[in-house]
Amino acid sequence: MKVIFLDFDGVMNSYHSELIDPECVGVLSAIIEETGAKVVATSASRYDYLEGKVTYLESEFYRDYIRPLQSYGIKIDGILPCIGKNKEVEIQTYLNEHPDITEYVILDDDYFYFSLLGHEIYIDFESGLSVFDFQTAVDILNGKLFYYDQNKIETDIEKRMQLRKYFK
Repeated sequence: MKVIFLDFDGVMNSYHSELIDPECVGVLSAIIEETGAKVVATSASRYDYLEGKVTYLESEFYRDYIRPLQSYGIKIDGILPCIGKNKEVEIQTYLNEHPDITEYVILDDDYFYFSLLGHEIYIDFESGLSVFDFQTAVDILNGKLFYYDQNKIETDIEKRMQLRKYFK
């Protein structure tokens, strides 16, 4: 099984809009259609729901992201667990609990997945998921990983600049 670990803010919308962007949805739909990947939500907006502070249907997570994506025909097949609000650990746990996952890509506007390098596409939060991210996502989901020399990347800004040369 192929999986897209999907963040929402900054990925399915842009810095300039809080609403789901139809262009971002179109790119995600094309990736899903091309690869047959399932979607697992990683957005931090899921925490209030997972911690029992609100019900699923009352949550910002459902109202602002799940319901609009469903209206575009995109199904969310899973939600990451809440483990210390650490997405890297949460993704690793999800992968360990789902041994049928053969390939995966992480679409996020934050970069902090050191143990998952090669699987992440850093999405520019100013534009959200774009056509420029499509082929890289398809390639990763088809087993063509990208590797980075971690020893040469020292600061967060340098990491982001290093990633941009691969994906933009």
